[in-house]
Amino acid sequence: MQPKLKNYKAFGPQGHQRRFQYHWFSEFPSWLEYSESSGKAYCLLCFLCSKNIKKRGGFDAFTIQGFNNWKKVHDRKNCAFLVHIGSDPCSEHNNSAKECQALLNNLNHIDNIMEVAKFNPEIAAVVLENAPQCAKYTSPDIQKEILSIFALKIRKHIREEIGDQKFSILVDETCDISKREQMAIVLRFVDIDGVLQERFFDLVHVRNTKALTLKAEICYVLSTYGFDVQNLRGQGYDGASNMRGELNGLQALVLKECPYAYYVHCYAHRLQLALVAAAKDVVPVTQFFQKLLFIVNTVDSSAKRHDELHDAQVVELARLLAVDELETGQGANQIRSLKRPGDTRWGSHLGSISSLMDMFNPVSTVLQNLAADSTAGTNRADGDTSFNYMISFEFVFILCLMREILEITEQLGQALQKKSQDIVNAIRLVQTTKILLEKMRSDDGWETFICKVMEFCVDHDIDIPNMDETYILRGGRARRQPNHFTTDHFFRVEVFRATLDTQLAELNLKFNEKVIGLLSICVTLVSKNGFASFQSRRHRVFNLVDRLLRLLVTLPVSTATAERAFSTLKIIKTRLRNRMEDDFLANSMLVNIEAEILGDYNYEDIIHDFIDVKKRKVHF
Repeated sequence: MQPKLKNYKAFGPQGHQRRFQYHWFSEFPSWLEYSESSGKAYCLLCFLCSKNIKKRGGFDAFTIQGFNNWKKVHDRKNCAFLVHIGSDPCSEHNNSAKECQALLNNLNHIDNIMEVAKFNPEIAAVVLENAPQCAKYTSPDIQKEILSIFALKIRKHIREEIGDQKFSILVDETCDISKREQMAIVLRFVDIDGVLQERFFDLVHVRNTKALTLKAEICYVLSTYGFDVQNLRGQGYDGASNMRGELNGLQALVLKECPYAYYVHCYAHRLQLALVAAAKDVVPVTQFFQKLLFIVNTVDSSAKRHDELHDAQVVELARLLAVDELETGQGANQIRSLKRPGDTRWGSHLGSISSLMDMFNPVSTVLQNLAADSTAGTNRADGDTSFNYMISFEFVFILCLMREILEITEQLGQALQKKSQDIVNAIRLVQTTKILLEKMRSDDGWETFICKVMEFCVDHDIDIPNMDETYILRGGRARRQPNHFTTDHFFRVEVFRATLDTQLAELNLKFNEKVIGLLSICVTLVSKNGFASFQSRRHRVFNLVDRLLRLLVTLPVSTATAERAFSTLKIIKTRLRNRMEDDFLANSMLVNIEAEILGDYNYEDIIHDFIDVKKRKVHF
C-alpha cells in the first residue's frame, strides 16, 4: 500500500504538526507502506516475516503499532527509516530488514516449490512430505550448487563445440550496480556443421582495467577450460586505450603470445563514433547537438514537465486523428518521452532527433508554458531559450538533415551488430550507404531535401527566410565572410554539403579499401548457402579452402554480444540484489543467456552430477 494522497494525516503538537511525504516511497520502494486508516507507516518485509526473525526492541513500531514520528525522518544518521534498514551499525534495528529480505527471497523459492507441487504429486510426496528435515535441499547454498552444475554443463558444451578449431574472443567491461568492474568474455567460432556461433562464456570481476590485469584473467579462464591460446585467431574490443594500445594495450600483450590473433576494433562502435565526430566537425551541427541536449534536459529533467508533455501529446494525437492525419491500429500512436543522445550509445542520436521531430508541437507547448510561468524561477529562462532554439529555421534545417543522414547509416549500424554477421550483406550496406549519401549530396537530392524542410516549417509555423538575401555569419566567422554570401549558399554549401562530405570522408576512412578488399575476398569465397556445399565431403577435398573460410568468418566484427550480456547483468543484479557473489552472478547470467544449450540435458544428468560433487545425507 503506497497511496498518493493530496493530504496525509498530520501528527504532532498544535502548530508543529508534520505529515508523511509521498516521495519517501521512491526512496524506500521495496518495504515502506502507509495505512490511510491509521495514518502510520509500516514495513512490508518485517510484517511478512515477523514470525521467522528474532525480535528486537522497537520492532513493533513498523509492524503492529505503526510509525508516525515524522520528525525523525531525514534526521541525518538518526533517520528512522535508515536506522530500520540497518544503515547505522549501532542501531538496535540493525540488519532486521536485511534479514527479512534474505528470508523472503528463500521463502519465495519455497513458495515456487509449493506451487509446482500442486501439479506434480511426486514433488509433494517426496520433497515436501517425506524428505528428512535435514535433507530437503532447498537452502540457498544448495540452489547455488545446482546452478553451478548447470553452468558447468554449458561451459563444457561450448568447449566441446569448439574442440580444436580456431576461435576469437570478444571482451568488454562495465561497472555493475555495486560499483564492481565486470569483464564479459564471448567466444566466436564456426562449429562442426559450419554454423557461425557467438557464445557468452563467462563474467569475471577484475580489480582494475589495466591491460595486464585483463590479460591475466582472460588467460586464466581459457586455461581453466583447456583452451589452447595458440588457436586464438581474433580479438574484438572497443577503442579504449587499454585495449587497442599498440605497445602495452591488451591486443598487443595477446599478440606477443599468439601472433596470429588479429585485433579488430568493434566496427559498430567505430561507426557510431565516426558519424558523430564527422557531424561535429561542422560548427553549426556542433551547435545544433548542444541545443538539442539543452532542450531535452529542460523538458525531461522535471517530473511536472514530463507529465505536461504527456498531456500535450494526448491533445496533439486527438487533433491529428480528428483531421485523419494519423492511422489507427494496435500499438500505434503511443505516448513517448524525449530521448537523450549519447556519444557511445548506438543509435541514440537518431532516437533523440526522431523523438523531438515526432513530438515537435507537444514539446513546443510545454516550453511555451514554462516560459510563461512566473513561478518557475530560473527554469523560466531555460524554457524561453529552448523555445527560441526550436522555432529557428537553422535548428529545424539541421534537425531534418541529421535525421535523413542518420536514417541512412542506421541500417549499416544494425547490420554490424548482428550476432551472426552476414558479411555479404554488410559489404552491400557499406557500398549502398555511400551511394545514398552521394545521391543526397547531388542537386536533385538538395531540391528533394529542402522541399521536406519547407513542408515541415509550414506544418509547424516556423518562419522561412528569404533564401536570396545576404546571410550574415555570427562570431569570428563573419570576418571571413565572402561577398554575395546568400542564405541559400550558407545552408546548401556550408551546412548541407559540408556535413555530407565529412560523413563520406569518415566512412571512407573507417571502411577503407584495405578493409573492403578483405571483406570482398569473403564474398567471393562464401557461397549463398554458406558451408553447406563443403559439408558433402567437399571440405575434405578442398581442405585449405574450408580452413580459409572458417578463419575469415571467425574474425570478429563487433562486440554487440558482450554489450547484450550487460543488459542481462542489469536485470539479474539490481539495487535490491546488489550483494551477489561473483560466481553466482556469472552462473546466473550464463544459464540465462545460453539457455538453449540446457535443452540437450535432462534432470537425471544434473542429479547425477549433484550426487558426485560430495557425499549426500540421503540416497537418491
